[in-house]
Amino acid sequence: MIRDIINLFNERKSLDIDEIANHFNITESALEGMLKILINKNLVELVTFDCVSCSNSCGSCSFAKHKDVYKLKK
Repeated sequence: MIRDIINLFNERKSLDIDEIANHFNITESALEGMLKILINKNLVELVTFDCVSCSNSCGSCSFAKHKDVYKLKK
């Protein structure tokens, strides 16, 4: 499964956790552990964007799920 995730990143470059979970038809909680392994192996990095929809930065808006994106490290 980890190799399949890496192959998906090679195809799409950057993905959020929802996109990856939907692609493999697994839960986000199951995927989080695999992403942590890839991050610890320095293969994937988490890119966090600040919430730009308002000044509250609470993460509860419709844009909040798009803040955190994973991508392959170069």
